[in-house]
Amino acid sequence: MEQNTNKENLRKLLDFLQSHILSNPSNHWFAKDLYKILAPISDARISDIHEQCIEAILKEQATEFYKDFVIPEIRPQLISDFIKMEHWRRRNNIREFGLAAFQQIEGIINRLSLNNTLDEVSRNMMNAPCYIEDNNIPNVINRKSNSTYTISQLLFIDQDKIITKSHRILSEHWIIDKFKVINYFICHKACLTNHQFNQFVNENSLFGEIYALRNLNHRGNELTENDKERLKNFKANPSRAFLTITSFLCWFVDSINQGYPLSNELIEFSKTESFQMKKPSIDLKILGKIEIKEYDKKRVK
Repeated sequence: MEQNTNKENLRKLLDFLQSHILSNPSNHWFAKDLYKILAPISDARISDIHEQCIEAILKEQATEFYKDFVIPEIRPQLISDFIKMEHWRRRNNIREFGLAAFQQIEGIINRLSLNNTLDEVSRNMMNAPCYIEDNNIPNVINRKSNSTYTISQLLFIDQDKIITKSHRILSEHWIIDKFKVINYFICHKACLTNHQFNQFVNENSLFGEIYALRNLNHRGNELTENDKERLKNFKANPSRAFLTITSFLCWFVDSINQGYPLSNELIEFSKTESFQMKKPSIDLKILGKIEIKEYDKKRVK
């Protein structure tokens, strides 16, 4: 009852102000001072409502973006990171935006790296020719037989570490090497033609740039020379960087959806013995007879 009475009194106050005070030109000073008191409260409330509406829209967009993603277990985290990414886009913060984008890609990569089938297929095929014949219909079996350029040479540029990396379990690789393996075997379905070489390299390079942007947050200004080189494009045009990273994320998610799980054809083909990775063997060769003097024979017994 008391609450209704207060509300009625406040309405009467509003009516009085409007009819007797605010309508009088000589009281304009009062109207201005009253607005100064009320405006901040009103603006803050409007801003709060506006922010809540935007956050609701971002959640809807993120949910829609990942609704059909092929790894449902990590979908909630991806949605959360997507919302965070768009939050920083609105604040024009490319560093935090890049970090949130990287976290989505990293989450997908790390989950895929634990897949035993992908690990086995990729390690089995490291000695296989990396290109297929450039026909109208890509076929994983139709390798480019006259090419000596192998998958391991394509993925791991450092020649001194190719053998070591080729035998390494996928989950133990450096994040950029993990990405290259996933890019080749899932995004490109192990069906890369030599005409797609530049495209493949550009995809790997762009992931490296996003990784460098992530390092800008984690390491502050203490970046490696490689990271500094990778960040040149983003620093040259930060506004365009938002679109570049978003496009890359869209491509990556779509490619994972299309290439995972691995096809049965690829799995069976990876078991072909002709190019499976073999453990290096050590052959002992006797180059000549070793004479042991009589007084040394006791030492070798």
